[in-house]
Amino acid sequence: MADDYDNITYPLTELGWELGEEINPVMYTAQEWEKYRNTPFVRNVEKEGVRI
Repeated sequence: MADDYDNITYPLTELGWELGEEINPVMYTAQEWEKYRNTPFVRNVEKEGVRI
């Protein structure tokens, strides 16, 4: 999963640098996402997150 993380998140971080925006990619498996569904973080992402 570390390779997937680097391959997916680093280009998004670089894009943020180019745009002058802060992009903080976070990766979860579907099981992890469901496990944490009722946390403030997940609720905030579902409310304010940008789908890519």
